[in-house]
Amino acid sequence: MDAFWILDHLDTKPQPPLSGFDEAVAWFATPVFKEFFGIEGWDETGYAADGRGILVRDAQHSTDGFWTADVEIIFFRILKLVRHGPGLFIRLEIRPGRHAHAMCESHNGVKKGQKIAFQGPVLLDHDASFLEVHPTNIWFLP
Repeated sequence: MDAFWILDHLDTKPQPPLSGFDEAVAWFATPVFKEFFGIEGWDETGYAADGRGILVRDAQHSTDGFWTADVEIIFFRILKLVRHGPGLFIRLEIRPGRHAHAMCESHNGVKKGQKIAFQGPVLLDHDASFLEVHPTNIWFLP
């Protein structure tokens, strides 16, 4: 997997929202995935990305403390390679203990239509085989 592969595998529609069940059992499921699959059920790609996007729905907060946000990409960059939206999407998994998480908490989540900038590692989700960014930083844009 290289940077070109990642850019060619951005979603062309947003991931579905988390179910109430997914949000509720996360306190249990996240540690189990970490034990059996590595980094909480995700594979590292070895790449970091930065980008800008617009939330397609309100961010969801799970019992493991993560915020899950799906964004329509305005632009997405890995190294010096860039893809532009519209029509491309990425899921953000915002982990507790990072600046991005503190920003979400201070704004009581991120709301549909909010424009944001983000930066962090790109990971591949084990369950559904889609890409995610786990931002270390998020900025709210006007």
